[in-house]
Amino acid sequence: MIFRLLSYCLLIIYACNLCSNAQSNQSKLLHLHKYTQSEGLPSYNIRTIIQDTKGFIWAGTQDGLSRFDGNRFLNYSKSSLLKNKICGVDVRAIIEDTAHQLLWVLPAEVGVNAININTSEVVLTAPIPNAGPEDWNISMIKHNDLLWIGTSTGVKIYNILTKSYESSLPLPARKVTPTGYETRSLFNDEFGNVWACYSGYGIVIYHGKLRTIISEIPLRDLNEHAGRNDMRFYSVTNPAPGQLIVGTDQGLRTINYDRSYHFAINNSPCKSFPAFNNESIEFVTHTASNEIYIAGFGKLGKFSLSLENPIFLEEPARTTETDWLKAVQYLFFDKEKNLWLGCQEGLGFISIRNNPFTPYSFDKHTNIQLEHVRSLFTSGNGIILAGLRNGLVEIDQSTNTFRKFDPGHLIHHIFQDHKGIIHISRPDGMFTYNNGSIASIVATYPEFAPYKSLSINSHLLISDSLVVLGTESSNGVLIWNPVKKSVKSIGNGESSSILSSGIVNNIYRDTKGNIWVLSDNLIQVLSPDFKKSLLIKPFEKETNQPYKLFFDMSEVDGQFWITSYGSGVVILDSAYKLYKTISSIDGLSNDGVYQIFNIGRNQVLVTSNNGLSLIESKKNKISRFFAKNGLHSNGFEEVAGLIKDGIIYAGGINGFTLIQPGLFTKNASQPQLYINQILIKTKGKIIDTTDFRISRIEIPNNSTEASINFSVINPIDPGNTSILYYIKERGKIWSTLNNNTLPLIGFEHGIYHLKVKAINEDGFESDTLEFTLIFLPKWYETWWFWTLIGLSVLAIIYALFRLRINQLKKEQRIRTKLASDLHDDLGSTMNSVKVYANLAIMEKQAGKYLPLIKQGAQEAITGIRDIIWVLDDSKDTMEHLFSRISTFASPLCEANQIRYQLQLTDNARSHKLKQEERRNLYMMLKEAVNNAIKYSGGQTIAIEATLQKGKPAIQIKDDGKGFATGTASEGNGLKNMQRRAKEIKYQFGIESSPGNGATIHLEKI
Repeated sequence: MIFRLLSYCLLIIYACNLCSNAQSNQSKLLHLHKYTQSEGLPSYNIRTIIQDTKGFIWAGTQDGLSRFDGNRFLNYSKSSLLKNKICGVDVRAIIEDTAHQLLWVLPAEVGVNAININTSEVVLTAPIPNAGPEDWNISMIKHNDLLWIGTSTGVKIYNILTKSYESSLPLPARKVTPTGYETRSLFNDEFGNVWACYSGYGIVIYHGKLRTIISEIPLRDLNEHAGRNDMRFYSVTNPAPGQLIVGTDQGLRTINYDRSYHFAINNSPCKSFPAFNNESIEFVTHTASNEIYIAGFGKLGKFSLSLENPIFLEEPARTTETDWLKAVQYLFFDKEKNLWLGCQEGLGFISIRNNPFTPYSFDKHTNIQLEHVRSLFTSGNGIILAGLRNGLVEIDQSTNTFRKFDPGHLIHHIFQDHKGIIHISRPDGMFTYNNGSIASIVATYPEFAPYKSLSINSHLLISDSLVVLGTESSNGVLIWNPVKKSVKSIGNGESSSILSSGIVNNIYRDTKGNIWVLSDNLIQVLSPDFKKSLLIKPFEKETNQPYKLFFDMSEVDGQFWITSYGSGVVILDSAYKLYKTISSIDGLSNDGVYQIFNIGRNQVLVTSNNGLSLIESKKNKISRFFAKNGLHSNGFEEVAGLIKDGIIYAGGINGFTLIQPGLFTKNASQPQLYINQILIKTKGKIIDTTDFRISRIEIPNNSTEASINFSVINPIDPGNTSILYYIKERGKIWSTLNNNTLPLIGFEHGIYHLKVKAINEDGFESDTLEFTLIFLPKWYETWWFWTLIGLSVLAIIYALFRLRINQLKKEQRIRTKLASDLHDDLGSTMNSVKVYANLAIMEKQAGKYLPLIKQGAQEAITGIRDIIWVLDDSKDTMEHLFSRISTFASPLCEANQIRYQLQLTDNARSHKLKQEERRNLYMMLKEAVNNAIKYSGGQTIAIEATLQKGKPAIQIKDDGKGFATGTASEGNGLKNMQRRAKEIKYQFGIESSPGNGATIHLEKI
């Protein structure tokens, strides 16, 4: 029991010594930019970090691998694309292999991956053979063309050239526990040999080529004081030849060695902070200037090479949120010497640039939170007074500790008078403050008795005998003469007042001594003797609406810059005329502006309810800053700020920020611009590629979506850049990319020339990238399509030409046939009439020849009518045809005592016939009827017409004597009928036998 109490006492004493030691060491507040899952990081718990030769940051996390360009993360573990998929999660090591243009990645399981540096694609997965279920990967180094992979069971060797694993390294002779060969650290020394740190054995040095054991450092030589026979070697750094600093779970160790591997080991090397000799050290590294950075024991410290003169890095406390610097697992300095932190909560970034902002929000020792800072004051002695909406807080800058007084009262304003007395203003009046003691102002200055209940929001110290105070509650301005001990009010509603309004938001004294009173709806300029007043009401030019809510002003190059809430900064010239307005359209962080500070060098700072704006008046350039850049928050308050000794104190929601304008330096670092992704989507395919070397991009003619996304690396301030582009064929105006992406939709087919460049926050440009964009034509835009269209048009023209020629030929044939009919039928008939007429005259026997002449004339008239009927296209149906046949056949049959029958089916009546078809059918039917009347000797002639499969089928039948078709000679009538049927593509047939009549068939083929 006594032993246990003694142990407790020793522990308490040890802890107290640590605390007192920590208090004596220096600390440095810094701004830590944090990247978490909300910014796209796949997970927290960063294991390893590197920067490749192009400037990309690669982070190995518990959930996989990410590439970061300062703006977005490319995930290699949760990606749906095989080209961005590594073989496992929990990435423990990343190595860039510039000789082979590869990035080697080691997940905890399976094996090793290779990523092409130029295309960012996973090009190789090499599983470790014969790995057991408890065999996992922990560390990796590259030695010549070999990868030495530290695992839970020893070191495996992968040959980069042969792409195969070689035999494992020999293990020390002394047997250790199964987990004793866990290798968390590997190190290449300057002699070409490799150090392997085994948790259960110690350090073993291998020959770099022969891979034999050269020397050993067992655990007993490293003071394995925990008694576990196990020491985890988390990191190793080599700040100088022959010197190692080792971070273990039991503290720091230093090892000095020579070429023969004689060792000098110091197991308590950190005298300036002894806790680092015994407590777990998560990571240790060194810079080019031999500064040693150590993360462990919940601290991040910077030491000299001898591990002395510690400076502990701290985050400004904002709330009770997690302090990232208490759980740093990895440290990495990039090419620009910026510090990247692998933390349990995410990826941290500390810029090499001194941050001009120091936020004050929360005291983690007293748990005092600065909520809504409404007023600030400092006399320059390291003490800051912050007036809150619920009390007054005194901040000691040397210790960053807070003390709170007067809770429950809103503090409008704080100032110091000519005697050094500090005044505070509350809603219930004015008071004096002295080291936590608050008293009514009347106790010190009785002349304020009539005005002791007034609240003040602004002040001007004109001289020892004149102080001007702006009131908060529409009571105008107070003129205080401390020498005469008098206070006078102007503008409190009296008709004789020179103020048009008692509302005072702020007061300002210009270089001519005039007093400006800023009100809600107007501005008044009072002469130095307060006898004259000038009213100013600036109006917006486009809408002719007045500007309102004037909170602060400053003189800049003879102009008056005035903040107008909701409108931005209103600038008046020396004649008080509106010159111009600067708003969010011009780049201001927000139009809800509050205070304005002229910091010289043609620079103006403007606070707002959403960020801080730095305006360079000569360059028309505006830089914006927010909480992510180191401000206490994005929200400021109306008049909660002052400038003292060149330092600006600006308060608002959740605290205030100390701003050092001298640290607004230019970023002269050239940004690096690369293609991040080329994405082309078609209906059946997605092309998603990255190639930093590409300069020619083809966009298929069936693409539904196409775009180029760019990565820009800003080494000093990641993510704070703009990307500009122009396309030669669309004009030479440079345009800004939205979200770093150029959409490639809406372009006509053809060749375009694209130029892209990046510009950092201070106007420094990257090299210009140039691309040739080839938009392939649609199928209907190709040369062969238009050639085909041209040929088709020519073919159509030719077809129409041939059709017209055929029609003309057809018409000519019709004319020829008509001429032939006229000549053969009508001509012969008229010639007979002529002969009969001559005979009648010559023989003087008119009675004999007149009937013949009449008959001939009648036949001629009938022939002419037939021709006219054939040419009449309005009578083109079968019903018209057979009506015409009946007109001819019916009287002729009746005259010869022959019965005439016609049967025309309903479906055939309206069937249309072509002119040539109608003419020939008519002539064939007449010929068939005439032949039947002349030669058959029958009693009946019957005609039947119908449609067979939509085509005419006609038969002419008589019941006469018939004939034998095989022996009968064909006369001219039958031959003509066959010829005509062939011309109109009808099949002609005749059936007859002696005593059985005859039937003629006509059927459309």
